[in-house]
Amino acid sequence: MKIVIALPHLTRLGGAARYAWELGEFMHDKKDEIIITSLYADDELYNSKKFKIINLVDRNFLPQSIKFWLNLSKIQKKFSDIIEDEKPDIILFNHFPCTLWAKKFKNIPVLCYPHDIELLFSDTYIKDLSFFTRTLWRIIRIFVQQYDKKRWKEFDEVIANSNYSAKTISQSYDVMPSVIYPGTNTSVFRPIEKNLDEKTILVNADNRVRRAHFALKNLKKLLHKRQDFKIWVVGHNPTYDRELKELVKKEKMEKFVTFFGRVSDSKLRELYAKAHIFLMLQRKQPFGLVFIEAMSSGTPVIACKPGAPEEVLNHGETGFVFDQYDGDEMNQFVERILDNPELSVSMGQKGRQRVEENFESTAQYEKLRNLMDSWIKKQKNIM
Repeated sequence: MKIVIALPHLTRLGGAARYAWELGEFMHDKKDEIIITSLYADDELYNSKKFKIINLVDRNFLPQSIKFWLNLSKIQKKFSDIIEDEKPDIILFNHFPCTLWAKKFKNIPVLCYPHDIELLFSDTYIKDLSFFTRTLWRIIRIFVQQYDKKRWKEFDEVIANSNYSAKTISQSYDVMPSVIYPGTNTSVFRPIEKNLDEKTILVNADNRVRRAHFALKNLKKLLHKRQDFKIWVVGHNPTYDRELKELVKKEKMEKFVTFFGRVSDSKLRELYAKAHIFLMLQRKQPFGLVFIEAMSSGTPVIACKPGAPEEVLNHGETGFVFDQYDGDEMNQFVERILDNPELSVSMGQKGRQRVEENFESTAQYEKLRNLMDSWIKKQKNIM
């Protein structure tokens, strides 16, 4: 099949961009022809000879810019021109803002597999903005939501990445999505033997939404009681890095905390596997690839509820979920593992098994590919 995958932008490693990229590589290996379109792709992070990458604009036109909104109609037209030129068998959209250029194309099925709709329906991603910008966006997004909802009517099918996401999508867009979980490569993210004498907690901090500050403030309380663990902070965001480092200095935690910044894929795999606990504390998480990457690496996960972690993890077996604002409860679960490091190993083994059975990337990509293939065949039968 020939497919166009529409993404918001490819400007950082991870998340929806990484998922779509790896899906594209999987489909290429199946002899499919892949075209990835987005507002802008950072070619230092994303480049490939396996498929075509088309930028709709450049870095100056990302959604937080006035230029984006002033040129939205031009962006929509360019995308339509790409479809006209490429004549794909199917189009797969991700989430806002690329959903703004969704439309019906003659004889081409149009599907949507959004990974996160929170940008448009909550304040999750705008808390770092200035008061003026944040207030302005809250007003503007009322109108953008209505426009986006109209665009969603163009989709032949919507697929959610979790049951939690399916529920929120249904509430926001009045559609009933099917559900296909994302997956991870269990041959890449593999367990190694843990050093039970050096207890470590890996904290995701690639942006403020991950709430590493919440994790550090509460882990500081544990350091008053015990000093038998280290904290590894991974992720790169210059503004947030400064905030976290200032927090660590203020709380006099320097000798217990190591900042790794942006790491290579191989280093990330090593950190996942060596850690005794993985913390990622985003509120209302729609899925979380990092959870299944850590579990595949044999490391138990501690995450927040409500959200998809409640269905991704088996609470008490492969990790723990706690009320999103209850730092004391989080610390109780952290201590349960610190008190018994062997628990990290046994929970990690169960987590690995859960990923192998439910979240193996090849099986999950195949489900999505089969769904797209069924839509292509359905369209051909109509013709």
